Amino acid sequence: MKVGECLNCKTMMIKEGKLLPNYRILKFRLSNGTIMTVAICADCLKKGIALDNYKTIMQQVRDGWQAEFDTLKWDTQKIEDYKKRYFNLEITGVAV
Repeated sequence: MKVGECLNCKTMMIKEGKLLPNYRILKFRLSNGTIMTVAICADCLKKGIALDNYKTIMQQVRDGWQAEFDTLKWDTQKIEDYKKRYFNLEITGVAV
């Protein structure tokens, strides 16, 4: 997954550092009751997200977090604490 891609269909939503007109956000409820906001394209938002895709979307979010850890050079303890806190969460539904 690349920065600026729809988490569901991988359509690019950023060009030359600017958001394209198809950029939208979707809020998911997580297994701990919190809300997570993700980037999604207008077409996927309109069609809705299949329950089958929740695990894939969450894995892509985790992969993005890992890339952020590598890029920002977080210290090892901070990374481990973050992973313990967030990496076991699952999407339970769309937040309204």
